[in-house]
Amino acid sequence: MNSNASLKSGGTVQSPLDIEAAGHLRRGLAIVALGPALILGGCGGSDGGGSVPTPPAPPAAVSLEVAGVAEVEETGNPKVQVTARLDAPALGGVTVALSLAGTAERDRDYALDADTLSVAPSATSATAEFDVYRDFEEEGDETIEVSLGAITGNARAGDPSSVR
Repeated sequence: MNSNASLKSGGTVQSPLDIEAAGHLRRGLAIVALGPALILGGCGGSDGGGSVPTPPAPPAAVSLEVAGVAEVEETGNPKVQVTARLDAPALGGVTVALSLAGTAERDRDYALDADTLSVAPSATSATAEFDVYRDFEEEGDETIEVSLGAITGNARAGDPSSVR
């Protein structure tokens, strides 16, 4: 180590140092001593040394919600929106596949405009729309259960992960 500064216990030194670490000469580092602890801070340098990597962001939690009324009548071909909502902005974008179940039949009882929702970078939601068909058949209540399928990007399943 090559330095013109000295460090005494409990003191503080903030001066440029040349430090040899793992066989590489690092320039432009500052050492700050706070009592018995030392803090190394990078100031850049000619060989790119001294930078501290940023830790990755924790994954956002994805939940599902239904806009408006969850129970609809077939009169007038109602539309129902299901939104995938993130609890934090999407970093680099998130894709959420929707998994469908229930007693209603797709393309007979309803249409869905997207099986996969794409949340744009920095956004917090994306929405799919169900178009409920009026089929004029006498039948019991039918259900559509929408669940989170595969999620890609920096996100994980949250709660609720399904809506009906």
